[in-house]
Amino acid sequence: MSLPVEQRVIFAQVVEGLFFKALSKQQTSRLVARLKAEAQIDLTQKLLPGYPYQAWQRALVVTVEELYPGMPQQLALEELGAVLVRGFFQTLIGSALKGMLHLLGPERTLLRSARALRNGNNYAETKLTKLGPGHFELWTNEVGLSRFNLLGVVKEGMVTVGAKGVQARVLRYDDAGVTFEFRWAEAP
Repeated sequence: MSLPVEQRVIFAQVVEGLFFKALSKQQTSRLVARLKAEAQIDLTQKLLPGYPYQAWQRALVVTVEELYPGMPQQLALEELGAVLVRGFFQTLIGSALKGMLHLLGPERTLLRSARALRNGNNYAETKLTKLGPGHFELWTNEVGLSRFNLLGVVKEGMVTVGAKGVQARVLRYDDAGVTFEFRWAEAP
């Protein structure tokens, strides 16, 4: 059973990965001030062990407003997810993991997604359905605007581990979660 939104927590390593790794060169004093005032995430202090889900949702919106003005919000959130993954794979741990996942390939990496998502929060649930070679549906209990950020995370992850011609989209969503569709070209 899914945790209610009020009990959901995003762990500090996700906040650190986005703001101190992936976006370290793009941080502005205005972004830092808005995150503190509007999302209660203070990047000038030691990070808390976790942040409420609503704070994370607000932090994502503030960040795309500051860094991607004029871009449609859903596309900006998806791009922010891709940026997070690229930043993560530049870290020491991420670099080592990238090599291992590349050996596993896209399908087995996607199968590991449930555990990977749980490393960043206390609530992730997933269900993966294989529809054919290089064709999957992934349901997760992600709600709100962060579903578009997660789409960018998973899509960029698939590209990073070697999937070619990745197509990803939100198929449907409701108050319980979201279903994504992922397709990529299978290796000959």
